[in-house]
Amino acid sequence: MSKSILSLLPLLLALSVCAQEKFYEEPIGWRGKSIELHTISDREKLNSCLFLCNGDSVRAFVLDSKQAVIQHFYFNRLQSEQFLGGFMKGGKVYAFLQPTGPNTNPILHVWVLDIVKGTHSDFVVLFDMRHESAVEEISCGDRFLYFAVNKKESQFTIYDFGEDQRIDTLHYSFENGVWKALTEYDGNFGRDVTVVKIDPGLQLNRDLGHVPNKLYWMHDTLFLLMNSWQKGVTAIFSFDVQTKKVGLRKVIHNDIQETQPGRANYTDNSFLLDDKLFFVSADDQKMDLQVRDFHSGSLLREYTARSFGDSLFINTPIDLDGPLSGKKSREQPKLWQLLKMMYEGSSVLIVSREDSGRIGLTIGAWKEETTLRRSGGPGSAPLYSRSTSIESSGFKLLMDSTTLEHVPGPVTRGIGDRIVDYRKKISIPPAGESLFENGGKYVYAYYDRDEHKIVLTNF
Repeated sequence: MSKSILSLLPLLLALSVCAQEKFYEEPIGWRGKSIELHTISDREKLNSCLFLCNGDSVRAFVLDSKQAVIQHFYFNRLQSEQFLGGFMKGGKVYAFLQPTGPNTNPILHVWVLDIVKGTHSDFVVLFDMRHESAVEEISCGDRFLYFAVNKKESQFTIYDFGEDQRIDTLHYSFENGVWKALTEYDGNFGRDVTVVKIDPGLQLNRDLGHVPNKLYWMHDTLFLLMNSWQKGVTAIFSFDVQTKKVGLRKVIHNDIQETQPGRANYTDNSFLLDDKLFFVSADDQKMDLQVRDFHSGSLLREYTARSFGDSLFINTPIDLDGPLSGKKSREQPKLWQLLKMMYEGSSVLIVSREDSGRIGLTIGAWKEETTLRRSGGPGSAPLYSRSTSIESSGFKLLMDSTTLEHVPGPVTRGIGDRIVDYRKKISIPPAGESLFENGGKYVYAYYDRDEHKIVLTNF
């Protein structure tokens, strides 16, 4: 082994340790699979509070911007209470829980943790949502939003919770065309809302990357971005919780809506990150990728790849069951095959921050297949069973976050992949882990079932 390689080994080892450094561990002693771990951060994501929950107890740990646990809390959790989220403001942490199940009262149970005094108190909010059902709960740093829908009225309601038991509401009724695009048939006699919330600073669940309607919280405004309403258009609804105003504007990416409104071989999707709107579209001829300024809609960068041409802006091969599913690829389809999978199913676009000032884009296809199987012998009534399978395909590309130029070269393993490797030999409850940003660093926290302790690591 050469001297140069030997001299690098301590540095590489130091970097590896630093990248996955355990900076806090505390024995808890809890056992079982029903242990949950939730995180609430302040508006600037400089301080956080972790909530470790089991069936009847909650342990809270307040983390400052220097990765130090500065306060502990312990309180009881009522049976069947679901942890929803909360916020941190004015030296206090507000945590919202809600009873679930039949015959439960329509209330929210709120705990208030005073970080300086180390004391805690609780109160109950009557919360009777008549004819409404919850869509998402969003912890916004300095307020907590409860996003509900009234299917009979085609209406969204935003409940805005703040300090001193303040509750404000904002109602908005969608026109029929928009409402239909926001929902899908539930298999019975109704429609379910298809909206997913996005935290752009964290890794998005790969199974949600194909959803065309997304919620983003930014600058005291809740944005609903829709790509299921009109082809080639990103519709942007803005709900300003301060002024109680609702706005609508459209970013027109191409003319597919005007030239070929009924065309089936077409799909698109968008993603918002750092005031930039990313948009991908695919048909049987080409794939188009656009980056626009979110506020003005002006085009900043565009890449186009023809179905039978060279894809010059990709960093990885096109994999079936590859970057979207985490499974080992079975084959490497061509671009035209990927385009076909995209417009026959759903297009996927996930954008994330990478190291060295780069942006990573995962682009691909997602398709859910339902198979009906018949069983039963001769002379007996046939029995039917349904099975569902997911097909995914895609690739990843890298951009410079400033110039938006394509950055060639290999793709380093992202934080999600590193966490998967890290946790392989650790027994963690299904809901017993959390990834969040704190003080400019990513923190991966989890509950170790074998050693019965909570662990916080830097990634």
